[in-house]
Amino acid sequence: MAWKPYEGILKPRGIREEGDPRVPKTRWWNHWYLVWRGWKVVVLFRVPEEWTRRGYFIGFIPFQGPPQYLDQRIHDEEFAVKIGRESCTFFAIGYDDGEIVPDEVPLTRSGRMRLRYIGEHIPIY
Repeated sequence: MAWKPYEGILKPRGIREEGDPRVPKTRWWNHWYLVWRGWKVVVLFRVPEEWTRRGYFIGFIPFQGPPQYLDQRIHDEEFAVKIGRESCTFFAIGYDDGEIVPDEVPLTRSGRMRLRYIGEHIPIY
């Protein structure tokens, strides 16, 4: 399971999420530390049930650089992603390269929660 550059046609759709101002800026030298220890806020997303049967891929458009996607097909109805200081846009694509927009799960008013409060049944990417 790895994040890879997405080279397909990407329509400008998705869900833009503002960054977490409590986290240091992401630099080349602190990226892995932030991934493992620094990013403690997650955003929850939900996809339509028909896509869970077929499977889908999740991705994001970072604050700089090309869009990235996770090379593992997902079949979960809900998933969470960690967020850093910088804003980015999250998207989901089906196996036929058709993009879907996941609905944000309204668990909290802001749509975010601390990593330690997320349930074990929700995968984190």
